[in-house]
Amino acid sequence: MTIENIEIELIKNGFEKSPNSRVLAEFRNDDVVILRVNKAFTDFYGYNEDEVIGKNPRVLNSEKMELDYFQKMWESILNPKIGFWKGHIINKKKNGDFINVILTIITIFDENSPPRYFTAYHVDITERKITEEKLKETELRSKEAYEQVNFYKDIFAHDMNNILQVILSSAE
Repeated sequence: MTIENIEIELIKNGFEKSPNSRVLAEFRNDDVVILRVNKAFTDFYGYNEDEVIGKNPRVLNSEKMELDYFQKMWESILNPKIGFWKGHIINKKKNGDFINVILTIITIFDENSPPRYFTAYHVDITERKITEEKLKETELRSKEAYEQVNFYKDIFAHDMNNILQVILSSAE
């Protein structure tokens, strides 16, 4: 087996056996179409391969992200000097559930510089986002509780001061 064949096998196995959702897409006439997805993609998003092959990756669009977010993403992806993008995005599964992912897109440019293909890696961070939200809620409740404690502490101190003043006046 030649080095080139070994590299091809490594790339193929890395795509197919990745525990994270993977997509290979092609730029065609100002559009993008999915050429291939791995098993992790079908398990994660709930689509069969046949349902997404030939479709635009927008099939995953949750419509929860702002348009300018996508514009910045595409500027980075299409720029030959950058050629990749990584960030948080909210996608939608086939069943309609929203999921938080860290999406990494790497562009494969043709020899003449126009983009030819891209590969995307989706890492599920939904549980992390849920935990972050719970942590923010807990922090907010803790701050509110602290403010209440301070409020009642001040009332208690004021009342104690009044009682002590009465005792001191009586003692004189």
